[in-house]
Parts: sequence; C-alpha cells; structure tokens
Amino acid sequence: MALTSAHWMVGEMMENVLKAERKGVVKRVAASAGQSLAVDELIMEFE
Repeated sequence: MALTSAHWMVGEMMENVLKAERKGVVKRVAASAGQSLAVDELIMEFE
C-alpha cells in the first residue's frame, strides 16, 4: 500500500509525551516548540 501525501503529513505532525521517572530540575531546553527532531537529537538537559 502506497502512502499518499495526506498520510505523510499526519506522520509529520505527531507529538510525543515525555514523562519523568523521578523528580529533577531542567537545566536547559535544547529544542524549540514545533521543531522537528532527529531520533537521537537532544531535547533537554537535567541538572
């Protein structure tokens, strides 16, 4: 089954939810809202 451009756009707009496993303090947010990230790209750093 071939993906149409509409299917591709749905995939591009996916959001991921990040959940903390323990308490911590965010040191720096490396990504901007709406920015597309690579699989291994840094999102945020913790102290």
